Amino acid sequence: MSNPHPTITCRNCGRDRPHCGRGLCSTCYARWTYHGRPDTVPDAQHPGNGHSALELDIDEIAVSRAVAGWLDTPLNPGERRTAIAELRRQGLSQRQIADRLGCAKRTVERHYAALNATTGA
Repeated sequence: MSNPHPTITCRNCGRDRPHCGRGLCSTCYARWTYHGRPDTVPDAQHPGNGHSALELDIDEIAVSRAVAGWLDTPLNPGERRTAIAELRRQGLSQRQIADRLGCAKRTVERHYAALNATTGA
């Protein structure tokens, strides 16, 4: 089965990837739509250039509001992992963290495992 999207050089990140729209690869296009389709495309920060995929687009204000229990907007995975790490440092249980962030306990368990793998704890 062939890919329905032609391969292009993304005008944002410069990688050769399947075209998704507006001259962008699927990663850059998803970032653009996540940010509300602004006039300019958010800068490319791909894992290949020194950034972890979960480090992208972390809104520290959203994380601090979630940690405080004011979850008014959904967190992206990087923000959720940052909030879980902070709540873990505060000594909350996995169930308490899940309730505070409005996610499943299993989600918290997965983030714990990833945090343990990166910190060696």
